[in-house]
Amino acid sequence: MNLFLKIFIVWTMIFFLHAGTGYTDTALLRNGDKLIGNIQNEYFVVQGSFGQIAVNKAFCKNMTMDNNQLFVGSLKTINNDFFTGTVLNRDIQILLTNKALETININDLKSLFLDSSGPSRQVITTIFTMGDGDRFSGKLLIPEIEIRTEYMIATYQTSEINRIEFAPEKPDNASLLLTNGDLIHGHLLLDKIKIDPDSFAQLTVNPSIFSSIQFNARKMLLKKFSSSTSSEKDSDRDGVSDDADSCPDTPWGDRVDEKGCSTSKIAAKDVNKSVKMSLEPQDKDGDSVIDGVDQCPRTPPGVVVDKKGCWYTKDILFDFDSDILKPKYFSVIDEVSVVLHKNPLVKIEIQGGTDNIGPEDYNRVLSQKRAQNAKSYLIKKGIESDRVTTVGFGTARNKASNENSTGRALNRRIDFAVIE
Repeated sequence: MNLFLKIFIVWTMIFFLHAGTGYTDTALLRNGDKLIGNIQNEYFVVQGSFGQIAVNKAFCKNMTMDNNQLFVGSLKTINNDFFTGTVLNRDIQILLTNKALETININDLKSLFLDSSGPSRQVITTIFTMGDGDRFSGKLLIPEIEIRTEYMIATYQTSEINRIEFAPEKPDNASLLLTNGDLIHGHLLLDKIKIDPDSFAQLTVNPSIFSSIQFNARKMLLKKFSSSTSSEKDSDRDGVSDDADSCPDTPWGDRVDEKGCSTSKIAAKDVNKSVKMSLEPQDKDGDSVIDGVDQCPRTPPGVVVDKKGCWYTKDILFDFDSDILKPKYFSVIDEVSVVLHKNPLVKIEIQGGTDNIGPEDYNRVLSQKRAQNAKSYLIKKGIESDRVTTVGFGTARNKASNENSTGRALNRRIDFAVIE
């Protein structure tokens, strides 16, 4: 056997050994070292211009740190979403090929490349582009857009809109290009926009940070790792990416087929008169309680709410003069844990209460202990400590009357409230 063939066989065995063990992530350090293994962090979090973005490792493609600023970097997802800002992960853990666990300080990291493969599929989605260049795809969770023109207020269903362009100098001013070619200029009557992205948890943002929102855009999701971002680019803004566009110079506003070619010539035209109005009540957090009635407007998705729009859980009660959490209530807190795991940016407050028997100061301390024990249970379930605060109200927020034993029993409780 010649030398070349021996070398080929050895390298082939090494490749399949690493591939079989899943050691396919790469970390490049600022000192020139390269580490190959399996990244252990479950999430990568970036504090961007519109809040914290927590992306599951399964959706991360690569992360590059800024050479001149500590903790600042850019994160790209497997779906070619792109975010820049302060990286909140202070350490990166990687299980090396020799089974050793290495911890990398984020300021020692130059770049990170994660194995990201899977079946690619083309979808029709909405692409959000921010003023600072960040961009991602997802679903707009508001059914209509309200805009004040020179003459009156108009309301358009998002299904009627092709694209929204935001004015850089006055972000609350925008132009709506409708699917019929009408171009509407005016002042957006939106305080917040709720979005369900493809690669991370739902978020609510201020419209002033946007550069554009493109509806009905074609995009590849779960695409295998590639350094190319051509699948995102849409030079003629017709909703068909450049790498799939057979007619790359389609006039803005023309209806196009799946190849990006015009099916009808509809030139965009300014419309100065509003033709639609709507006074339908809004429900920004999507909990089926309209905003005018909703006393808890930041309810996370997936929870049951009461008629006031506040997070409802089954009663978690305590024995008299006791802070011991009963096992029969573990399942209730488990449901809270599931919601928090699905919404990694949500923070809650656990509120403890007591009946009116005993000194006020004693009851306040007792109610704090009840809330703290519930927090300890959530931490054991993998919820980060800084996402849960506790407060003891004593008798200050009793749910029921203390004139009878039934009411006093209902007051010996804990409740959950979203604070962020």
